[in-house]
Amino acid sequence: MDDLATAYARLKPVEQAIADWQMKWMVKRLPHQIPPKGADWTIWLLLAGRGAGKTRTAAEVISAWAIMRPDTRWLVSAPTYSDLTGVCFEGESGLINVIPPDLIETYNRSEVEIKLINGSTLKGITAEKPERFRGPQFHGGWLDELAAWQRADEAFDLLSFGMRLGDHPRLICTTTPKPNTIIRNLLAREGKDVIVTRASTYENLANLAPTFRDQILRYEGTTIGRQEIHAEVIDPEEMGVIKRSWVKLWKGELPELEFIVMSLDTAFTEETGSFLLFYPVLRGDEVEVVVLAIFAGLWGLIYGAIMNVWFWPFAVGPAEQYWQPGITVGDTLRRYAAFYLATSLVWDVVRALSNGLLTLAFGAPTLRALRRFKRRFAFAYQPGNPTLPEKQGVSPTR
Repeated sequence: MDDLATAYARLKPVEQAIADWQMKWMVKRLPHQIPPKGADWTIWLLLAGRGAGKTRTAAEVISAWAIMRPDTRWLVSAPTYSDLTGVCFEGESGLINVIPPDLIETYNRSEVEIKLINGSTLKGITAEKPERFRGPQFHGGWLDELAAWQRADEAFDLLSFGMRLGDHPRLICTTTPKPNTIIRNLLAREGKDVIVTRASTYENLANLAPTFRDQILRYEGTTIGRQEIHAEVIDPEEMGVIKRSWVKLWKGELPELEFIVMSLDTAFTEETGSFLLFYPVLRGDEVEVVVLAIFAGLWGLIYGAIMNVWFWPFAVGPAEQYWQPGITVGDTLRRYAAFYLATSLVWDVVRALSNGLLTLAFGAPTLRALRRFKRRFAFAYQPGNPTLPEKQGVSPTR
């Protein structure tokens, strides 16, 4: 013990601050908050219930990696910009409240970036726009609430290409699980390059509000309780309106069915687009182009009918085709229809067909160009707070 005290006294003030920080965490941390041992893993997937300490764990571990390895770059990402700043960086268990103030050189809130005194940086990038993961490169990263990312598969693939610095880049993925593709894919890699740690809310209950226990007990024994409290990955077939377990309740041989009712939940979003009339054969951009072509054709007919109105009441011709003062509304519509069929229909049909064919031919590349333009020129104003609480002792930069 004397030797340890002597060695501690010989440390520089900065080294003592690091030692104090790490020793305090080592004493407080729970078994599920200890990083995996060994060198044969790349991703640490921490599946834990609400309040189990996922954020604190990842903040402590990745900031320790950053301070122990000078001049390194580390990614921090969350589902939204608000989650990134309000939880991962400035939350009660976030990086700003975890790292000792003396070890932080600057915190740029507008850029969501912490620079440590050893030259290492912790860079925040929201998962809302996966394209932002193109370009940056890192020594490792922390992905918070991965199961809640809207475009998780695309974002995860793009950021994985950026994990290319150092000898062995590693990722910490903290999340309350959902049975989506990204979580199932990572679980399938368990024992290979993925280490999975599971923990329930109860394991960290001593550090949570006393009333929280009463709240979560209401969900014990429910499907949402199994997922949100015990971090169980629920079978997707148990999450729907009709559950597989209900079918298994039937004992013996099923009776002969007189008819079968099938319900289809067709999507109308950009990524999984479908149109009811064309659903069996058309997907995605093809559906949008077909819908636009139909609209263009109809508008060709409507445009022609509208353009005739400006001169038709003043034209002279056969009584059955032209307007005369004093006729009823019904006679007016009938005469205009006769005039339209006799004079304009052929031209308008040609216009309508031309509109539709041109839209089918050039609609897809035009939509792609417009969307690319929208992505390139999109911007968002995010007001920043240039001051941090004085107790943190951190001076942000702009």
